[in-house]
Amino acid sequence: MHKVVSYILVALILAGCGRSVDVRLARVNALAEENLADSAMQVLDSIDMASLSGEYNRRYYDLLTIKTRDKADLSFESDSLALSVMEYFKDHGTDTVRAEAYYYAGRVARMLGDSPQALDYMQSALDCLDDSCARLKGKISSQMGQILLNLYLFEQAKPRFKDAIKYNHASGDTLALMYNYRNLADTHSYMCEEDSVIPNLKLALSVFKKLDSCSKWREIEIRTITTDFYLSKNDLDAALFEYNIIDSLITNESIPDYVLLTAINIHLKTKKLDRARDYSLMLLKSKSIYSKKNAYEALANISDYFEDKENMYLYTRKYKEFIDSINDNASTDAVIHQNSIYNYKLKEQKNLLLEKKQDSLIISVLSLVIIVSALVMITYFIYKHLKSRNKKLLAENNNLLSANNLQKLELSQQLIKIKQLESDIHFFSANLFQNETTAELLSEQIRNTIKEHSKNIEAEKYTVPLEILDSDIYKRLKQYCKDKTAVPISNDEWKSFDNLINTVHVNFKLKLIQLNSKLTEHEYHICLLLKCRFANSEIAFLTHKDKTSISQARKRLYKKMFLCEGESSEFDKFIYSL
Repeated sequence: MHKVVSYILVALILAGCGRSVDVRLARVNALAEENLADSAMQVLDSIDMASLSGEYNRRYYDLLTIKTRDKADLSFESDSLALSVMEYFKDHGTDTVRAEAYYYAGRVARMLGDSPQALDYMQSALDCLDDSCARLKGKISSQMGQILLNLYLFEQAKPRFKDAIKYNHASGDTLALMYNYRNLADTHSYMCEEDSVIPNLKLALSVFKKLDSCSKWREIEIRTITTDFYLSKNDLDAALFEYNIIDSLITNESIPDYVLLTAINIHLKTKKLDRARDYSLMLLKSKSIYSKKNAYEALANISDYFEDKENMYLYTRKYKEFIDSINDNASTDAVIHQNSIYNYKLKEQKNLLLEKKQDSLIISVLSLVIIVSALVMITYFIYKHLKSRNKKLLAENNNLLSANNLQKLELSQQLIKIKQLESDIHFFSANLFQNETTAELLSEQIRNTIKEHSKNIEAEKYTVPLEILDSDIYKRLKQYCKDKTAVPISNDEWKSFDNLINTVHVNFKLKLIQLNSKLTEHEYHICLLLKCRFANSEIAFLTHKDKTSISQARKRLYKKMFLCEGESSEFDKFIYSL
């Protein structure tokens, strides 16, 4: 509570410096800064807007309305209030208040799905602040990192989290420091920089231990991420060590989904199937379709192990229902996500072009100023020279007139050149502003990035994961090829094969759809078989096509994905890279 009092005192000091802040609003802001959102909203609701003096306090009331709703995790249906507040505080209030107005406009834009605009607002918030406002700069940098992380722009997200950590250290914000070490670990994990994941998670835990009072669930969250990472690397001993600590911290409280999923995975790995079943049944109570999908998958595997055919069939059917539901939403989510990435890239391109235009315009204006200044100075010195010689040249009046006419002609020619230069500058600027990068060029750049990445894949070193090699459906398809059993593959078999590939290679289908949403079922089956290194002859047999037509299909697919001609081997490398 002493921190709340200190925030109020700061507000009163500001009022003494000429900024009249209502003490009730100062108390709301203090409660919000202490993350006491419910209390802050109660005080704010008790304030009659008409009782506030001056437009500044009324606008500050609006800003605190947005701030407390954001702290309380409430949604926004429109950005009109946030934009109105931001426009007002552009020209009013301290740098900190101005930065907060930009920051919360960014938070609202992010909630409404406009990530590029949110990044712009938050960059404007950073530009308002100097290093003395390290706490707020840390919060803004962290938010920008999380937005970029959600856009899969990992290279841009990493320095933002590093900046946030630097500001957290400077301000002593240990709780934010703990979360940003965790965020940086996630970023390294997405970038496959595995050597940096565990060190950052350990730093997050070390910061947690320094906190005076902090929920044990924050430690459980970090240790759960650490356990999952060790499981992904098949380091079972390290994973068990972390999980045993988690298990000792959990009592009879409600367990979050992410902890239940980790518990299921570790008990499946250690063959403690009864415990895995218990946790799976607990996870079924979740409201998340992703959690339910994982629970049914685990229960199906456990039933299969115990040869409980009836339950295995029931759980497998339920698992497939949730898989279908998730896949139905995947295409829409992918389009929304791809649009956000596209808008961000397009905005970056426009900003770069705008900077170039501004630089060119500045150079043109400076050149013009220099030319005009030089002409003025030349004219001035000519005038002085002519005046000093006026007496001597009276006798040579005719010659002087001729000389003056010549000078006037030269000046006239110079002015004509200046006007021509101005016209050229105007023409250059007009054309420069029309030279916008098209959406097709940006799309081509994205495809080229993917194409360059796939070129680095060494096809001969690509191996099919054991989960696929050991699966029933893979073995069955291979047996068809070996026996030359000319039986059409059923839809259920193709679905089973599809689910297997997308479970092992997460979002395999989604990544293909993002490049070309018009992929046919036959083309998608070729992609699935290529991902498992089926030979051309095997693919031709399983899809009832000629061997030569499969090679041609791979070339057509390459052109369909990248809008240019390519070899079938290049398409294979692209498939291996997904």
